[in-house]
Amino acid sequence: MAHFNEVNARHVTLQLPPEAFQHLEAGFNPDSIPISIKQHLNRNFDFRSYNQILILSLALSAPGRLITPRDATTLTPINEHETRVQNFQSLCQSTQFTFYIPTSTLSETRRSALQEFIGLGAAGKLASIQTDLRRAQLGRGGRESTWEIFNLPDPPSYDSQTGQETVKRIREGTTFFFSFPSSLKKTATAA
Repeated sequence: MAHFNEVNARHVTLQLPPEAFQHLEAGFNPDSIPISIKQHLNRNFDFRSYNQILILSLALSAPGRLITPRDATTLTPINEHETRVQNFQSLCQSTQFTFYIPTSTLSETRRSALQEFIGLGAAGKLASIQTDLRRAQLGRGGRESTWEIFNLPDPPSYDSQTGQETVKRIREGTTFFFSFPSSLKKTATAA
């Protein structure tokens, strides 16, 4: 959770509408799991083998949409949450996602739901359920926004006269874990 200057926004939700799915792929390939993901999984989950990690890849035609407080036209994070919000904004701009799901930690019901989601998504048979924006944000009302709602300061400029070369460190992907929203439903249309 992050805190913003303009409003008391307890939650800003990123929705990935199934209508925007261009490609969905799922499989098990332990050799393709990045080291940083393996380290995170080892610290946070109890599983026996990387063979139990489902890799779910999504490609979307457009970035997801945000559900933000109704009255918010911009969201400026307070200083100590700036980096967290910058990372989230970057995620909100993305159209490519890879999820690493430790299937052995899921209940049978969740495993079954995940299999159904993958099957229906691959067949193009998923559709969003309309979000009731009047009830969003804990009953205070919400609105749909884009990643552009975040008011983040520009990164500091580098002084080109210092004579120092500036090298940006390449980071391995930031790890995010998601729960799939219950607002997905099956449609009766054929692909």
